[in-house]
Amino acid sequence: MSKKQISEGVIDKVIEKLFTAIAKGTKSNTLRKLKKNDPELARDLEFVEKKQKDIRKRMIQKYGSYANYEKAMFKKLGIDK
Repeated sequence: MSKKQISEGVIDKVIEKLFTAIAKGTKSNTLRKLKKNDPELARDLEFVEKKQKDIRKRMIQKYGSYANYEKAMFKKLGIDK
């Protein structure tokens, strides 16, 4: 194990990049390698991806489409668009 210190800023940037890739639905080679080399991280990322799919499915069932969901949220928050 490395004795070097890793700043929280670097960790935050890596986590941000991971979630951005998941949110966009991209499957980069780097993400595949991370999953392959770290089984615990792979389980966590699969959990997040599954929850993302569940949320999208629930949104579509409730609102019909993302556009309708967006309109409902703007209306709820009192934002005119």
